[in-house]
Amino acid sequence: MNKNLLYVCGVALAILYACGNKKTEYQKSDAGFEYLYRVESNSGKFPHDSTMLFLQIRLFNDRDSVLFDSRDVAPQFKDFFAEPIPTDQPLHRAYAMMQEGDSMSFLFNARDYYRQINPHTTFVDSFAEHEKLRFEIKLEKIFTEEEILTSMAKQLADKKLEEEFLVADYIEHNYPAAKPSVSGLYFIQERAGSGASPTAKNTVVLHYKVTYINGEPLYSTYTKNDPLVFQVSDPNVFPCLAEAVQRMKQGSRAIIVAPSKIAAGEKGNSQQRIAPYTPLIFDMELVNILK
Repeated sequence: MNKNLLYVCGVALAILYACGNKKTEYQKSDAGFEYLYRVESNSGKFPHDSTMLFLQIRLFNDRDSVLFDSRDVAPQFKDFFAEPIPTDQPLHRAYAMMQEGDSMSFLFNARDYYRQINPHTTFVDSFAEHEKLRFEIKLEKIFTEEEILTSMAKQLADKKLEEEFLVADYIEHNYPAAKPSVSGLYFIQERAGSGASPTAKNTVVLHYKVTYINGEPLYSTYTKNDPLVFQVSDPNVFPCLAEAVQRMKQGSRAIIVAPSKIAAGEKGNSQQRIAPYTPLIFDMELVNILK
């Protein structure tokens, strides 16, 4: 047998030996659950206090039925990691073993797992005494608090630039002659009214339809015939509405294009389904001015 063949055989035997010694059985952790590495990244980046984890998680019962799949919740499933790990977060002890890029399998006793989450639960009775839950977890990315804040700031800066472009583009294509006020409000009168315009001391009755800048409807007072009644100086009313009505007369109708800073605010309003830096279009009618 020549030396080259001996060398090839030696390498092959070394590979077979390595594969044969690779750990393919679950090992027991100090916390009592079992674990198995599917992919070890050796990235050296572990979760620590105040980090955000981007994960893929699938949960199976003993019959290999899927009980939970994070992809059904969100394309990027996130979980906040904090230390010390709360006793009602047993899965976070599994996270603590992982490095960024790892894929691992974890086995928890089903009854113990749900008792840790809620000591008073009766849900444990649906599991056999020794039944196990299997979590298949991939830790895709770990973000520190500083990285999270930096990323959020960049996203908001991008959204602000996008808003400026959207408003300028909308005006150019729909109302090219319109000029913004000092606040940034675009006011386009559609129908003239009569009488005097309201002042900050007046209470007004206003009907309006509001849409996103792409035309998607957001809200209409006409739907339930429920006009907005407010004092012009009310700080809880969008500034764009207070500014616009003071340029109107009773019976007049106007279109206003309002940047976020004078509408729902640059931070938006989640309860009203308005994201940060969202400009709004109001089609409004000043129904009445109350003295």
